[in-house]
Amino acid sequence: MNELNKILEGRKAIYSLFGTLFLEPPPKELINDLVGDKEIPFLKGLKRFAKKYKTSKEFEESVKSEFSELFINPFGDSISLYQSSYEGENPYGKTTSRVAKKYVEMGYTLNFEEPADHISVEMYFMAESCKNAIEGKKDEMINELKNQKVFMSELDWIFSLCEKIESHKKSMFYKEISKTMRAFMRTEKKLISELVVNALKS
Repeated sequence: MNELNKILEGRKAIYSLFGTLFLEPPPKELINDLVGDKEIPFLKGLKRFAKKYKTSKEFEESVKSEFSELFINPFGDSISLYQSSYEGENPYGKTTSRVAKKYVEMGYTLNFEEPADHISVEMYFMAESCKNAIEGKKDEMINELKNQKVFMSELDWIFSLCEKIESHKKSMFYKEISKTMRAFMRTEKKLISELVVNALKS
């Protein structure tokens, strides 16, 4: 595997992880990896956080409770995971339609119960695009990278989401996730431009 594909594989894995973590509480496999000895380079902060718990079960229950409190609780200070909310709209409005249209224009049909502008759907789209870039021929890879570069303009709202997560009084596990996501997204725009150039040269 060449260096470009390695980078794409890494980006695919990170986007997929964020997609999973904001769609539902973390899976048991990740909980066990964080509590155990497995190295997860870009989640070192979470491994330190996990050590505060006596058992993986205790850790899992705490994170499930936090997920509900942050993103589901209808009676509390819950945080919206929809891009629409950060553009002054409700889901299934103009923002959702605009994002859905971009998926179609880029050749994608994503089948999710959540609307197109939910953070998990947007993360999974980027992961799928990375996957197709890896599996495609050179011109297909370049096209996918260009699609990603265009779609990055839709992801600026994530920084506002991170601010809400990191300032929420009940946020602990997801505060670490948010910090990691913020740092990752900061590097993405520049990196994608560099990847386009490298793909053209390869």
